[in-house]
Amino acid sequence: MNIFKLAWELLVVYIIYKLIFGFIVPLYRSAKNMRQQFNDLQSKMQQPQQGGTVNANEEGFKQSQAPVKEGEYIEYEEVNEKNQ
Repeated sequence: MNIFKLAWELLVVYIIYKLIFGFIVPLYRSAKNMRQQFNDLQSKMQQPQQGGTVNANEEGFKQSQAPVKEGEYIEYEEVNEKNQ
């Protein structure tokens, strides 16, 4: 009966190992990475904008661009052919 107990204990240890290194550690790493990216984004948002003002030339250029024309809308009907 000792061999069955040993096999059972090895199986439990293997399952715990796979759970820890296959699920918990990657989850921890991705959460840490997301937290770091969030903190970086927050620090960038809090920094003052460089340059501060928009040049008159840039503003005029943005206004002088022609609006995008939308294409003609064509309505399609679905045609079902029945082979008889």
